[in-house]
Amino acid sequence: MKKILLLSAGSSCRAIIAKSILKKYINKDLGIDFIAVGVERDIDINANAKKILIEEGIDISKLSSEVFEDVEDFDFDLILTICSHSKEVSPKFPRCVPTIHMEFSIIDKEDESTYRELAYKIKTKVKSIILKSIL
Repeated sequence: MKKILLLSAGSSCRAIIAKSILKKYINKDLGIDFIAVGVERDIDINANAKKILIEEGIDISKLSSEVFEDVEDFDFDLILTICSHSKEVSPKFPRCVPTIHMEFSIIDKEDESTYRELAYKIKTKVKSIILKSIL
């Protein structure tokens, strides 16, 4: 099984949305495990992130907020940094791991449309980039 790390600044929004959407829209038969973490831990998953995922038909009951230290011993096949902060402070790994950076700007916590825009970009851009990189 291929392991893809989705790394963001915090652990409550962008990486969680990316993981949830990619798990839904990338064929499970491809054997890809998406792991979403933040550089810094957030206590709760963002409420608007939850709302957008529910709109996408995604079960949010098992979502959790994790940080890199929770998964630092995993052997990743690809790292996707999804904000400038995570790119700047991306941890070093014992072996060379292909890394792709995609900048998703800070989300306005009050504006649901920015969450929908993020979900759309992940479905249209990130999905195809990951498939090209991993297959």
